[in-house]
Amino acid sequence: MNFTGNLVLGAGVTNFRGGWDKVWTALTTGWTGLAVALTVIGVIAVIVALTKIIFGVRRGGQTAGAAFKKNSGWFIIGLVLAAPAVIFPMLLGIADWGVAVAVNLFELASGSKRG
Repeated sequence: MNFTGNLVLGAGVTNFRGGWDKVWTALTTGWTGLAVALTVIGVIAVIVALTKIIFGVRRGGQTAGAAFKKNSGWFIIGLVLAAPAVIFPMLLGIADWGVAVAVNLFELASGSKRG
């Protein structure tokens, strides 16, 4: 997926995703097992959350929504650790696109053009 805003006239204003890609490449190049370790820890955190939810509901002490709400921190930690090569670039790409749209709208409203 490419969320850099190439179809928007204001594209190229920012490059948040490119900066993250450089950081992530530097980290994974320096520590070869970092990506695998983060993924394993993230998957374990998600499994712990699911197990706690299932047993909380099964015992009858909690509803599924309350059990999920109580263990949502485990999910967030697990997802962030399990997918830094996917989640962060996607969010930063969306931010790049949003800034490009805002700049384009400002340029249209003011009648000026970058260049």
